[in-house]
Amino acid sequence: MANNFLLKAEGNVDRLINVNFVCDKTIEKGILNFSNPIGADLISVITHDRKGLSHIFAGSIAEDVTNHSTLPIITFKI
Repeated sequence: MANNFLLKAEGNVDRLINVNFVCDKTIEKGILNFSNPIGADLISVITHDRKGLSHIFAGSIAEDVTNHSTLPIITFKI
């Protein structure tokens, strides 16, 4: 699927060398499972800084990554 997209977008697939495919059940697990094989030194994550009911319903990807990572985390509030 990515091959077809890149072929239509640019006419070649030379950039596929830098494209990685990760398939996990959650975004948090995908970030954590991807960071180890590539030898990441740091994970940076943006946060919406939700509180109250919106935090309960929407959750926080940054919080989950921070709580389960063995790597240092830097978060940026947007």
